[in-house]
Amino acid sequence: MEPDAGERAARRAEERLPRAMRTIDLLRTPTLRNQGELVWRIGLLCAAANLLLIGIGLAATNPRRASNWNLLFALLTFVIYYNLINLSQAWVSTAKLGMGTALAAIHGTAFGLAMLLLWWRDSANRRV
Repeated sequence: MEPDAGERAARRAEERLPRAMRTIDLLRTPTLRNQGELVWRIGLLCAAANLLLIGIGLAATNPRRASNWNLLFALLTFVIYYNLINLSQAWVSTAKLGMGTALAAIHGTAFGLAMLLLWWRDSANRRV
């Protein structure tokens, strides 16, 4: 017997990719793929804050200096950080890492490095 249009529509709605789902729906159905998508979404928010702090730390430089490697370092930091966010999504989706562990490890480390960079730049300015 052929399923009717309502059953087919309901089946298609259940088979939606996690990227097409609302965040609240991801929270309501905590499958591995949904948790991976949540890690990616939350990771982008955390990354925005962490990259802002890293950018502030890298912006503190002597304007009279001829070469500025800070821009290259900032670009490299962004590329590595974004790839780690995507890796954490894959790790959570395949159950290699838990959701909280992935968020704490990647974004906690980035936050710690940002704070270390800010402290180092601030203490270098005090010595001068």
